[in-house]
Amino acid sequence: MSAESEVSLELVHAFGSLCGSTVRDAVLFADDVGQQIAFPVGRQVAICHVENSEANFVSAGDRIEQVTACAVSQDRSFLAICEKCTTEARICIYDLRSGGSRPVKTLKPLSGGAGSARLLSVAWSAVPQDGGIPRYLATTTSGSEATMVVMNWESEKVLTKSKLPGQVDRIAFPHQADATEISASGPHLLRLTSLRSAKGETSLKVMPAFSGLEERQVRILDHTWLESSRDLLAVCVYEGQVHLLSAEELLVVRTIANPFGEEGTDLGDVAPFCIRSFSQGFMLGGAEAHVAVWEMADDDAYVSVDGSQNGSEGAHAPEKAYKHSNTVRVRQRDAAVCCLDLTGGEETLLMGFRDADMGVISVGSLYATNDEEVSCSVIGGGNHCGPITSLDMAVQRPLVASVCSKDSSVRIWNYVRRVCEIRSDFAGDAPVSLALHPFGYYMAVSFTDKLRFFHILVKDMKLHKEMNVRGVKVMKFSSGGHLLAAAHGKMIQIFSIRTCNKVATLPGHAKDIVGLSFDPEDHSLWSIAEDGKLIEWNTATWEIASQHNEQMAERLAVCAVAPGQASCSMARGTRFFLQSYSQSELEYERELMGSAKLQTVCHFPGSAALFAGTDRGGLRVYTTLQAQTQGQPPKFTELGLHAGGACGQLCLSADGRTMVTAGEDGALFLLSVSGLSTSEEAAALAAAGQDDTEKLSSETEAVLASKAEIQRLESTCQMLMTEHKILKERIVQEASALEEECTAKVAEARQKDQVEIQELLRRITALEQASEAKQRESQRIMKAMESSHSEAADQLGNLYERKLSHESDRMLALQLRREELEEQMQIEKDLHKERTEQSEAVAKEELQRVLAQRE
Repeated sequence: MSAESEVSLELVHAFGSLCGSTVRDAVLFADDVGQQIAFPVGRQVAICHVENSEANFVSAGDRIEQVTACAVSQDRSFLAICEKCTTEARICIYDLRSGGSRPVKTLKPLSGGAGSARLLSVAWSAVPQDGGIPRYLATTTSGSEATMVVMNWESEKVLTKSKLPGQVDRIAFPHQADATEISASGPHLLRLTSLRSAKGETSLKVMPAFSGLEERQVRILDHTWLESSRDLLAVCVYEGQVHLLSAEELLVVRTIANPFGEEGTDLGDVAPFCIRSFSQGFMLGGAEAHVAVWEMADDDAYVSVDGSQNGSEGAHAPEKAYKHSNTVRVRQRDAAVCCLDLTGGEETLLMGFRDADMGVISVGSLYATNDEEVSCSVIGGGNHCGPITSLDMAVQRPLVASVCSKDSSVRIWNYVRRVCEIRSDFAGDAPVSLALHPFGYYMAVSFTDKLRFFHILVKDMKLHKEMNVRGVKVMKFSSGGHLLAAAHGKMIQIFSIRTCNKVATLPGHAKDIVGLSFDPEDHSLWSIAEDGKLIEWNTATWEIASQHNEQMAERLAVCAVAPGQASCSMARGTRFFLQSYSQSELEYERELMGSAKLQTVCHFPGSAALFAGTDRGGLRVYTTLQAQTQGQPPKFTELGLHAGGACGQLCLSADGRTMVTAGEDGALFLLSVSGLSTSEEAAALAAAGQDDTEKLSSETEAVLASKAEIQRLESTCQMLMTEHKILKERIVQEASALEEECTAKVAEARQKDQVEIQELLRRITALEQASEAKQRESQRIMKAMESSHSEAADQLGNLYERKLSHESDRMLALQLRREELEEQMQIEKDLHKERTEQSEAVAKEELQRVLAQRE
């Protein structure tokens, strides 16, 4: 976002989250390995690296009022964000793998009169097993009768809509890509819907209520489809039970009465707030930071944590196979776990807590025994969980201090390292306001009936002095740090920081004071109050130098620019103005466009730009106030930051390069500012070879520590040095003993090796002699065999020749016999022929005789 004079703002980081709000899955992993997380904060959505806190922000339009729901696809490829805008509700789709900050799709599932409704839940369908992208995206609207909308998000087409008989804040698809069911749950509703396609049209059929689940008698908090069992859902309710339901039979198949521990134990009364499925079962996030793990049982029989016996008769029922594996407390604070997410490899668990903190822990730590202490890693050091009532920034150190009365805490943030370094809780005595000394080592904090001064140490705050000053709501250190102005009610008290004594009391306002500001040279103090007065106090005499009174006006914020110069935002009824004072007189007044109040204003010395936070959570930059034509509203550019409340606190670093805002949503935004610092300052930094981060990092090396802490560290150091000396002597002794032992073992080994070598040489000689003897015997045997083989060959040759001669004689005899038989056969043949001819002649004669007789 850039203004006309090239003053620009860029979001760098955000401290805060929507965990614990109505937003479902307020923190999610943005990749498969768990290095990045995505979470909405204010009106923005941040994608932050878990280890180094580097953050990127996806694009958010100026018309966005709040983020209402978010979901990540099963393969961590796409992020869906539901946004409530001024005139419509929409879903922005971001490609997580490409890393782009612009949405690849912007869907508007509602139309007509429902276009301005909120979208309270969103879910992706499962990714096909053969790869690709999820096909469907489903969402539901707010209201007592929610509308479920199913879309083909890639083609931006609404497939079907259906009314549900109740409020819905969670929808889910099964983990199987071929499943057509969609589940929906709300405080007193749990329904299963089925997608059906016929003749090119898609419809959504709402199934009857689940049998055995009294929807009106319980408050449903969350539900999930179980990965390890098809057609099985798990539902957790506010009353403490977890119900397993069959999607096929539409009935409750098992009720776990005490999912965190056995009844009668400390864990028996822990209530679940969220549920997350994984490949082996499901996890529960509960009260007081408890996480329970339930897995599929490997054995045939076990006794579950709720006391039910599951034996062989139920071994084939999937719902009976789940057993309680372990319950751990992942942190020592009492905030409940309100959302859970797992990496693709199920190695790391991401948790969102109801106090807006976010944490990660290894899944292996969830199986720790009762004797082992388990603690998650809180991302960024934690966040505020309520409106930030006061904010201040140091000059010499990159520190910002904030107060949240709701969680009764004071936090100190390092905006270079992007982490909360110190958190101090004041249970039962909520802080109201604070002021951070310009040097960054000292701080004043006001409470209901006290004013306390603290030293800022390495990891803690040490009380320096306490004063009985009641009702201080606004405080400000002077630019030089030698004075503190504290406003309580209609009075301003001035304290000397050198002596911690009150040096002046400034009466002048008729109503409660709402703003204070010292000019950069500490010549004057400006104050505004609910009575409409703007007073300039002379810090040399503590008398009124000038005052401006409008009884019908509401003074909102004041910022001193230079001696005798200040800017003030104010309201006259429904009209809002910016005023500039010079030489203690009104220089000009500009009426503002729109209906947004400027709750806080900030100037940088030497620049005409003015930064302002609005009551709607926006940050404005005005660059042409003085040059603007009278009667025309001043132009500005605005960045939407905070949601659901005002941007009530604003701080600008002394070098004009860093800005921090705080709002009623409990979030702090860190922004990089360009266009304010002079070219000489930039050139000086470049000549020194330093950027802003390196310069501020070097300034943070000097820290304060209490004497007790130093003595403890010295004692620890002395103990470690003594232990090191003892260990070093022990190591030397052990090394000497080991060296002697090694020498003896080497000599023994060498002697043993020599004996073995001699024995091996003897065995080699014997083997060589045996080998030679065997070789000679083999040669003798070979010669004998050759001789016997030669004799046998000769004998066989003679025998063969005799056999051939005998067979030849036999053959000749057989040939002669054959010839004789052939001659006999010829004689017999001739004789037979002759006899045949004679018989034929006799027959003919007989025939002729017979014929003659007949004639």
